[in-house]
Amino acid sequence: MKLLKILLTVPFISFIIAMFTDPYIYSFSILPHKEGIFNLIILFIPLLYILLPLEKFFQPKSRIIFTKIIASFIYFICLFSCFGDIVFKQIIIAFVLTLLIAYLYCSISLRFKFLDIVVKIILCLFIIGTSVFTLYIPVRIVKNRYIETHQPYTEYVDIIPTVKYAITTQNGYDEKLAEHMPEKIFKQLNQKTSYPKLDHFGTLELTELYQKQDENVPRIIYVDTRSTKSLEDANNNHISGGQGYQQFTVLIENNTWYIINYIEPVSSDWR
Repeated sequence: MKLLKILLTVPFISFIIAMFTDPYIYSFSILPHKEGIFNLIILFIPLLYILLPLEKFFQPKSRIIFTKIIASFIYFICLFSCFGDIVFKQIIIAFVLTLLIAYLYCSISLRFKFLDIVVKIILCLFIIGTSVFTLYIPVRIVKNRYIETHQPYTEYVDIIPTVKYAITTQNGYDEKLAEHMPEKIFKQLNQKTSYPKLDHFGTLELTELYQKQDENVPRIIYVDTRSTKSLEDANNNHISGGQGYQQFTVLIENNTWYIINYIEPVSSDWR
């Protein structure tokens, strides 16, 4: 039973790590959303019941064991639901895993030694494998972020302060912005335009990743950035947010610069 309790604890711990790092690993200043904390509590309730040694204090033991088997099924359903909608395939997997756990709860006299080993191996492979996969995404994100922010390049223009101002301002399109971008691009960037309920930013990070000079027109510079933002209303409720990659096409002319195009790829294929 100690092995079973350890195995059931592993995916819970991996989910905690994943929840606090993905997608929040894009910015450690973004706190976990209330929904994530709620999912964690729901997941912890059946796990706590499974781990408690209730059979030592209550009779009959068979009733306690039966309810712990039911709690195991609920635990796996809660675990799967934390990563998206529950589908029939996930229910079947949760059911099979619960049957394997139920077998380990049976009296030793009703079990076969060879089958015990097979059941334990299956549970170990599935649960630990699932947990490792859960942690793979945050690890990969950390690696990509390190590579992105440590690649060498020549800096031609400094657009970050102005772009940040365009994203956050609630005063509309003014002379300061008109000097560096058309109103069309401002409306694409400005979050108040997209989300009228926006009151403040829980987090806003705009990181410059790379600058490249156009091969045919040296006055044109391509600036690649990554943004992370969390938008909140006046009551501190989360409105929107996330992480994305952007590319700005900048024209250098008369000792100043002007953004002539703005695109936001859905991935980091900008490299």
